[in-house]
Amino acid sequence: MYRILDDLGIGNVFILLSCIKDPLVPVYMKKKSEFIQFSNLNIVEEDDPNLPDLPITPGIILNNTTSKFIHTNMRARVQIAPNILTDQHISLLYGVDLGISIRTFPEEDINPVKKVPLENHYKLIQDNPNSKIFIASDSYDVKKSLKARFGERISFLENQSKHEKFCNIEDPNPFIEFFLLSMCPTVAFTAGGVFDGTFDGFSTFGYAAAVYGGKRMIGIDRSNSGYIM
Repeated sequence: MYRILDDLGIGNVFILLSCIKDPLVPVYMKKKSEFIQFSNLNIVEEDDPNLPDLPITPGIILNNTTSKFIHTNMRARVQIAPNILTDQHISLLYGVDLGISIRTFPEEDINPVKKVPLENHYKLIQDNPNSKIFIASDSYDVKKSLKARFGERISFLENQSKHEKFCNIEDPNPFIEFFLLSMCPTVAFTAGGVFDGTFDGFSTFGYAAAVYGGKRMIGIDRSNSGYIM
């Protein structure tokens, strides 16, 4: 039996589901979520202790091979439930050229020195002065501050929902934000540690959305250049 841990976020869950080799083997999840549908997977909500724990390989390994040939499996395995994504939500993407996912890590989760500065996200917006941009973030304050700074160029989903652990999500907004981000022509996301290979400040939420949508992606690192294409 494959077992999805309770403490994983949306991006991690979707990536791991894409790595399952045999779709007939039971996949235990504590909570499936009423906002998501699964296809080509055998999702169960009761664990069977008599079944061995199967490793989900290759797991969350990030390279050109996994992003192009393995993680793309999530497109056929995960869908948002009907009637969750409305025309009003889609209207947030009218004229949008770029989606940016900004992860703000709590102090207890990551060494502050390793964080990706918000200024690096700002730099990407400034380097695209004619672009309309959709912002996804686990911080509502960040969304509002970008709107105040860049005006009508910025759109975002009006909610204060955190990108919580998958099994704890009680409203559809984090999923709506994920799928809206996946529809943006280009998806940029917090990707601390891309250059040095540590991935210690990497957000799988934005990465998974880019892969799901098959969109051009930009990883925003903490280097002087700010981001890598």
